[in-house]
Amino acid sequence: MEGRPEKPAQFDSELVAELLDQQEYPSNIGKVAALSSRWICLVKRDWHELTHFRLEYIEMQDCQAIEYQKETAWYRILVAIVFFGAALFLVSMLLTDSGRPNTQSAPLIVGVIALAVIGIRFITSTHRHVIRFEMPDETFTWRSPAIDFDSRADAAHAVQEYARNRGILRQSAI
Repeated sequence: MEGRPEKPAQFDSELVAELLDQQEYPSNIGKVAALSSRWICLVKRDWHELTHFRLEYIEMQDCQAIEYQKETAWYRILVAIVFFGAALFLVSMLLTDSGRPNTQSAPLIVGVIALAVIGIRFITSTHRHVIRFEMPDETFTWRSPAIDFDSRADAAHAVQEYARNRGILRQSAI
């Protein structure tokens, strides 16, 4: 596609980790997309391009510290509680209806099952990786989606190992 930036894997140095897939760029403006031994690749807003974003490369030698943190996505826990509460409400409606299921209660039963499944999905994926790249004048961040915690673990560990080898890794106290 014309107007689409090059893939960050085309660095002139060793790729440490690709933190975002190319299709995730538009929804992650201002975030770190990839890290190489020489560059930090950022997704920046660009109003003049068809894609509305561009990749900007910042020298890795300017990075003072890389901080890793495992964070809990509390909003996912709250959403799961709301879904379970709604499922309990529907169950109470079923029990107070006539005492036994009939054809009119089928949508309520489907609703209870759907709410319970969605609630379970939200409550089982509540952690995410957070990596902060501290530069002299600003800090850049990458957060993995909570639902992708396990699939993004390799990239997060690669960045940690790279920072540890350079002596700039800072573990978060939280």
